Order: sequence, then structure tokens, then C-alpha cells
Amino acid sequence: LLAHAVGADKTLEAIAAGMELKRMGLIHRPMYVVPNATLPTWQDQFAKFYPGARVLVFTEKDLAKKNRQKIMARIATGSW
Repeated sequence: LLAHAVGADKTLEAIAAGMELKRMGLIHRPMYVVPNATLPTWQDQFAKFYPGARVLVFTEKDLAKKNRQKIMARIATGSW
């Protein structure tokens, strides 16, 4: 639980933790669950601090029944 005050860079802390675990080989695909309202801010911060990172972000449309298999295949086979 990251229960810091608003503006205390919880987002950066979570992103950095996942990327560091990946760098050390302890995990392969960090997954972040982000509320829809904060997704654009989260994406911007990720790109700012890790500009070379490959990040897969999907939306409600990707989770529609007809698209679910495609997005799950991308998750399973990509290096995100």
C-alpha cells in the first residue's frame, strides 16, 4: 500500500519499483492497475521517467468480448 499524501509521487514509486524488479530479472511483465480517470497522467509519467520502455495500455474497448483474445495474446507474447 502506497498511502502517501496527494502529490507525493506514488505513481513514480510504483512505476520505478516495477521497472527495477524487471531489470533485476525478478519479474518479466509488471502489471499496473490504474483507474480510467488517471490513465492519461500515468501514461505521461511513465513516458517521462522511462522514455524507452515498451508499455501496453489497453482500454475498455480492448476488453470487449470480441477483442479479449487478441489483447491477451499481446500480453502473453510481448515484452512490455
